[in-house]
Amino acid sequence: MDTRKLPYLVVPGVALAMVLFALTRLIEPLPPRVIALSTGREGGAYHNFAREYRKVAAADGFSVEIQPGAGSVETLKRLAAGQSMAGFVQGGTAEAAPTEGLLSLGSLYYEPVWLFHRKNLPLSGLHDLRGRKIQVGEDGSGIRPLALRLLRDSGVTASNSTPLGLSSDAAATALVKGQLDAAFFIMAPTVPLVRQLLLSPTVSLWSVRRTIAYTSRYRFLSAVTLGEGSVDLAANIPDRDITLLAATATLVVREDVHPVTVRFLLKTA
Repeated sequence: MDTRKLPYLVVPGVALAMVLFALTRLIEPLPPRVIALSTGREGGAYHNFAREYRKVAAADGFSVEIQPGAGSVETLKRLAAGQSMAGFVQGGTAEAAPTEGLLSLGSLYYEPVWLFHRKNLPLSGLHDLRGRKIQVGEDGSGIRPLALRLLRDSGVTASNSTPLGLSSDAAATALVKGQLDAAFFIMAPTVPLVRQLLLSPTVSLWSVRRTIAYTSRYRFLSAVTLGEGSVDLAANIPDRDITLLAATATLVVREDVHPVTVRFLLKTA
């Protein structure tokens, strides 16, 4: 056997190995085709937006696994634990859950903070809720830490009042029946529950005063106006202009999410 030919047999193999090694360092791994997207409860704005993402994803070769949950705090916990890749998060909830290793892709839209109360209960400010039964949202929801913070700063705490953590539907029913004094919600104006409460003869919607004080103290909140007739023009709902506080809905991802997935999420947003 002519061993002089061995170098010509070995060298191509070494060269191929070197090329493969270089390619693994220079070429990004393929993005996952399934995007785990954390949302709020079914029927809410976050869940509805996720369904729209799923429709668009199919055309781009992705599929979206929608993960319903209590809301923003639960979403942040899922993201931190690696159970979700992306999710919709309400502004002002970062204090209530871990955010290390997470990245905000930007604000999407305003989310009104609704405070409905019994019509026979005068409500000039949050301090009037001392001693009352107040729905503040489920554990894991975004409205709960925000409502508790707003109440606490107005001197309303668990030691002088009764905060409750019902589901949105259960809270709305209890409020209409007079079993609750007031209830916080955060949802889009088009959600049927909002219309239901605006039409209720036993319930009123709080119109916020001292908006400069609120928006200066809570930089993640803005003041917005719900115009007369904006929910239902024919029925003139609401029947007057109402000032509301609003948080921003944010799209959040894990920092290790593939760049291609991030570009898809941004493009769809």
